[in-house]
Amino acid sequence: MAAAIGIAVVIVFLALLGLGTGGAAREGVYRRGPGWYLDTETPRDTLMKGRFGLPSRRRISRRVIWLWVVAGVGFLIAGIVSWSAVGSVPVAILCAVIGFLTLGMAGADARQNRLLGEQPNDNST
Repeated sequence: MAAAIGIAVVIVFLALLGLGTGGAAREGVYRRGPGWYLDTETPRDTLMKGRFGLPSRRRISRRVIWLWVVAGVGFLIAGIVSWSAVGSVPVAILCAVIGFLTLGMAGADARQNRLLGEQPNDNST
């Protein structure tokens, strides 16, 4: 029973990572447009926006943030259940670590949304 809880927590956590990194997985794709042979920039410059380019940040959906929070609390509850009912301390520790990581990612996404909301909208260029 403890192994099933541990495996389920890890699988759900990896599935949730897919939600949070969907846009990032496509970020580094280099697509050649018309006239690509006339381009003087290297593919690395195009991908990295030069040497000092900062990655563009986007707002995270509130639904995804709440899903992270609910999943993190669920992982912590699974850790408590596996510790008290099943008696497996290693699985409980695994569930607790994954639960706290998930709640941390939800907090980071909420902080990113708050920071993006505070930045002035610079559309002058």
